[in-house]
Amino acid sequence: MENNEKVICRANFWAGITPLAVVFTVLWWIIGGVGYYLTGPYLSEDLSEGGDIREFIWGMEWHDHYEFHFSHEVHDEEYPWLHALGILITVIVFMLPVVIFLIRMFIAKRCKLELTEGQIEGQLKTTFGKKKLQIPIDHLDNVMTSSGFWDKVRGGETLLISSNSGLIKFHYVHNADEFAQAAMKRIDEVKKSAAVPQAAPVQSVSGSDVVEKISSLKQMLDSGLITQVEFDQKKQELLSKM
Repeated sequence: MENNEKVICRANFWAGITPLAVVFTVLWWIIGGVGYYLTGPYLSEDLSEGGDIREFIWGMEWHDHYEFHFSHEVHDEEYPWLHALGILITVIVFMLPVVIFLIRMFIAKRCKLELTEGQIEGQLKTTFGKKKLQIPIDHLDNVMTSSGFWDKVRGGETLLISSNSGLIKFHYVHNADEFAQAAMKRIDEVKKSAAVPQAAPVQSVSGSDVVEKISSLKQMLDSGLITQVEFDQKKQELLSKM
């Protein structure tokens, strides 16, 4: 962003590891592991040679009383697709939370937002693209903050920018309140400045016109049409316009 205007405030974007995110990750791993363990016997019914599907996937020999040990032979040659399925399940169960966190960091790092004296400008990064933002201050309606459940999971707060072109949301903002207050203050300043009536420009009068008008006023004074006070007042007004 190239702008010579003074920057009043910058939004601080970053995605961190929040307590709620850790809880969700652990629950996901537990549910995935338990689900994989419980569904094994049902899936094993389709095996032509019998046995437990978990044995064919991981080379584990499952026994009664929830005991197992690694066998020396993995049945890749008999059921290669089962082994591939086991790897895929592991990636989904154990790696998905990590992938989501890396995506969040990637998005937050590439978001930018600045408040200058004349506008709000920045870049909104999404998963599959980005949007440029440049809104003049006099086009803004409101700048608000939101702190909901998913903000506590993601980290930071949501900054909402309302203008005549719609509503734009920025997540992962860690100084959202500061930015919103600065933006609303600047919006009020611009609105008050626009509401102040401009003074009418003073029209200058040439010296010859002033002399002519004062002479005309003198004749009116001599004729009794105006008083001495009125003459002096009008004379002073004309002299001030030179």
